Amino acid sequence: MKHDQPGENEDDDVDATFDDISAPDPVPPPPSLSHAAQPSSEVNSAILDAIHSLSNDI
Repeated sequence: MKHDQPGENEDDDVDATFDDISAPDPVPPPPSLSHAAQPSSEVNSAILDAIHSLSNDI
Protein backbone atom coordinates (compact mmCIF):
# COMPACT_ATOMS: atom_id res chain seq x y z
CA MET A 1 0.00 0.00 0.00
CA LYS A 2 1.36 3.39 -0.97
CA HIS A 3 1.27 5.97 1.78
CA ASP A 4 1.54 9.00 -0.51
CA GLN A 5 -1.83 8.40 -2.20
CA PRO A 6 -4.90 10.01 -0.58
CA GLY A 7 -7.08 7.23 -2.01
CA GLU A 8 -9.22 4.78 -0.07
CA ASN A 9 -7.73 3.14 2.96
CA GLU A 10 -8.32 -0.62 3.13
CA ASP A 11 -9.04 -0.40 6.87
CA ASP A 12 -11.95 2.04 6.48
CA ASP A 13 -14.54 -0.73 6.12
CA VAL A 14 -13.52 -2.74 9.18
CA ASP A 15 -16.46 -1.52 11.27
CA ALA A 16 -18.95 -2.17 8.47
CA THR A 17 -17.98 -5.83 8.50
CA PHE A 18 -19.38 -6.27 12.00
CA ASP A 19 -22.54 -4.20 11.61
CA ASP A 20 -24.80 -7.20 11.01
CA ILE A 21 -23.46 -9.24 13.94
CA SER A 22 -25.58 -8.75 17.02
CA ALA A 23 -24.03 -8.99 20.45
CA PRO A 24 -25.14 -12.02 22.47
CA ASP A 25 -27.31 -11.40 25.50
CA PRO A 26 -25.31 -11.58 28.74
CA VAL A 27 -26.04 -14.76 30.66
CA PRO A 28 -25.95 -14.53 34.46
CA PRO A 29 -23.97 -17.26 36.23
CA PRO A 30 -25.95 -20.07 37.83
CA PRO A 31 -26.77 -19.37 41.49
CA SER A 32 -25.05 -22.58 42.60
CA LEU A 33 -21.71 -21.38 41.22
CA SER A 34 -21.86 -17.76 42.39
CA HIS A 35 -20.02 -18.55 45.65
CA ALA A 36 -17.15 -20.18 43.72
CA ALA A 37 -15.96 -16.75 42.55
CA GLN A 38 -15.05 -15.85 46.15
CA PRO A 39 -12.69 -18.48 47.59
CA SER A 40 -12.42 -18.78 51.33
CA SER A 41 -9.59 -17.22 53.30
CA GLU A 42 -8.11 -20.70 53.78
CA VAL A 43 -7.80 -21.10 50.02
CA ASN A 44 -6.34 -17.61 49.71
CA SER A 45 -3.71 -18.30 52.36
CA ALA A 46 -2.83 -21.63 50.74
CA ILE A 47 -2.36 -19.90 47.39
CA LEU A 48 -0.23 -17.18 48.96
CA ASP A 49 1.89 -19.79 50.76
CA ALA A 50 2.47 -21.63 47.49
CA ILE A 51 3.45 -18.40 45.73
CA HIS A 52 5.88 -17.47 48.49
CA SER A 53 7.48 -20.92 48.50
CA LEU A 54 7.89 -20.80 44.73
CA SER A 55 9.37 -17.31 44.79
CA ASN A 56 11.87 -18.37 47.46
CA ASP A 57 13.14 -21.17 45.21
CA ILE A 58 14.12 -18.74 42.44
